Amino acid sequence: MITKTKDSLKWLEFELFQDLKALSHAIFLRSGGTSFPPYDSLNMGFSTDDNQECLKKNLDKALSVFKASRYQRGRLVHGNTVLEASDAKEALSDGLMTSEKDLALIITHADCQAAILYDPIHHALSAVHAGWRGQKANIYKEAVQAMQRRYGSKPQDLLVGVSPSLGPKHAEFKDWETLLPASFAKFRIGACHFDFWAVAEDQFLELGILKHHLEIAKICTFEENESFFSHRRDKITGRNATFAALR
Repeated sequence: MITKTKDSLKWLEFELFQDLKALSHAIFLRSGGTSFPPYDSLNMGFSTDDNQECLKKNLDKALSVFKASRYQRGRLVHGNTVLEASDAKEALSDGLMTSEKDLALIITHADCQAAILYDPIHHALSAVHAGWRGQKANIYKEAVQAMQRRYGSKPQDLLVGVSPSLGPKHAEFKDWETLLPASFAKFRIGACHFDFWAVAEDQFLELGILKHHLEIAKICTFEENESFFSHRRDKITGRNATFAALR
């Protein structure tokens, strides 16, 4: 991944998307904001108990750097619902999609995966939040199929980037036989740790996404304290934000 900075903010971009002038994206790191501990400092989680004024300043600063005046945030419930952004409004949804230009789709996360799916043929976009519950419910399948129905997107045309998220070393599930589907057993490492990066890759490839059209960050949010919020590490914490917009 590529690190970029502006106005005290830092963000990551996928190498896969670097030559795409029609798509802007950013995975904002946690520095450069106004929030105080334990939400320091660029907290984007409006569902947290952070000061609302600080949250608004953080969002406005990120929108200014991203050059977006319009946005839609996902109302996350760890499910597998994917909605057209113009229809989402206040609806609960872990996935948003759009074909509108200059509309920033925003997904917040603290250990969960944020995935960007871009269709360069039909110029359509989806942004998806996927924790273990979302992957269990295969929200990535829902997103691909939703783009197929709405825009005519073909899986083999989609370009997909998956953000930094909880890595295998820290993804411990002692009750995995109860919590996770049997199909996830092949991604188990040792007694009860799981590689959800590999789960994502397997799910996307199964859907027909081409391997060279898929970039998974494989950066662990638990281990990178200065860059990422982590619910597994800190319990009470903020949220990073992934932005994506068509241009």
